[in-house]
Amino acid sequence: MVAPKAGGNPELEAVIAANPEDANGYLVYADWLQTTGDKLGEYVALAWRGEGDPLLKKMADKMLKENAKAWLGLVAEEPELATVEWAHGFIKTARVTMEYEGEPHAKKVLSGLLKLPTARFLQDLVIGLYYDEQETYEVNYAGAAKLLVGNGPLPTLRSLFIGDFEYPDETEISWAKLGNVGNIWALYPNLESLHLRGGEQKLGALVLPKLKSFLLETGGLDVGALRSITKAEWPNIERISVWFGREDYGWNGKPKDVIGLLQRTDLPKLKHLGLKNNEFGDEIAGIVVGSPLVAGLEELDLSMSTLADPGAEVLIQGAARLRHLRVLDLTDCYITDEVAARLKAALPNANVSEQREPDNWGDELHRYSSVGE
Repeated sequence: MVAPKAGGNPELEAVIAANPEDANGYLVYADWLQTTGDKLGEYVALAWRGEGDPLLKKMADKMLKENAKAWLGLVAEEPELATVEWAHGFIKTARVTMEYEGEPHAKKVLSGLLKLPTARFLQDLVIGLYYDEQETYEVNYAGAAKLLVGNGPLPTLRSLFIGDFEYPDETEISWAKLGNVGNIWALYPNLESLHLRGGEQKLGALVLPKLKSFLLETGGLDVGALRSITKAEWPNIERISVWFGREDYGWNGKPKDVIGLLQRTDLPKLKHLGLKNNEFGDEIAGIVVGSPLVAGLEELDLSMSTLADPGAEVLIQGAARLRHLRVLDLTDCYITDEVAARLKAALPNANVSEQREPDNWGDELHRYSSVGE
C-alpha cells in the first residue's frame, strides 16, 4: 500500500487513483478543496463545466492565468521545456525535456512540476533529454530518478517514459545513462506502461502488479537489468520488448542469460515478446523453439539482430512449435533470399523483409545489431 502525500484527502484521492478517467472523483475533490478555502477547487469545478461551455472555458482559462505562479510555476515560464495536457482541472500528461548543450533547466522544471498542486493526479509522465551538469552535457537520468523518489507516491500514474529523445539526432542511445531507477517502482503501484531508453541500467526489483507493457531500448543491456526483467513480478504483463545491443556499448551477458525469461510459465497474459537488437540472433533462435513462454505468445519479435541463415534453419526445423504465432518478426536481420523463401514457406506468419547484407572486411563477414552507439 502506497502512503498518500501529506496535505491532501487520502480517501478522496484513493477514489481518483482507482479510476482517474472518472470526472466525478475530481468534482467531489473540488468540493472538498473549496471547503478548505483552496481556490483550486473553484477552478477545477469551473474547468470541468467549461469542457462543454466555451464561455465557462474562457473564465476557467482566465482564472488559470491569474494563478499561474501557484498552479503552473516553471511550466508556464519554460513552455519549450515542459508541455502539459489537462483533464478535469488537473494536469493529466506532462513531458519535460531540454535542449542539448542548453542550460540544465530540466531539473528545475521537473522538480517544480512534481510539486504543483495541479499535478497531484498526473497520469502520464515523459522525460526527454535530461542532465544536471552543464559542464559535462552528459545525458543522465539518475538525478531525475532521485527527484521522482523524493516527490513520493503517485498512485494515479499509469504511464512513464524515461529517455524520450531522438537518436542519433539529439544524442546517441548509448550516451544516455539511465542509471539506478529501481527505487521508483514502489511509488507507482498502478503503473500500466513503462518505457525506458538508454544505457547503464539498474532496474532493481520490478514489482509492478498492474503493468501491461514494458519496453527497454538500449545499445548495450547490462546483464543485471536482464536479471531484473527475468525475475520481474508483473502478473498482468501483456507486452515485453527488450533490446540487448552490443558488447562494445555495454552488453555484458551471454545468450544463456535469456533462458530464465523464456522458461517462465507464470505470465498468462503475455502476448508479445521482443528479444531485439542483439548480436546472438542465431543462438536466440535455438532458445525460443520449445520455450514455454513462447508457446503462449501471439507475437515474437527477433528483429534488428544478427540472425542469419543458421538461425533461420533452426526456426524452419522447429516450425511446428512456432505456427501458433500470429506474427514472427525477423526484419532487419541477415537472412539470405533463398533461406528466407523457405522460412516463409514453413512459417507463413514470418516477416522476413528488409534483410541486411553483412560487411566484408578483409574477406571476413561482420554482422551487427541495428543499434549500438
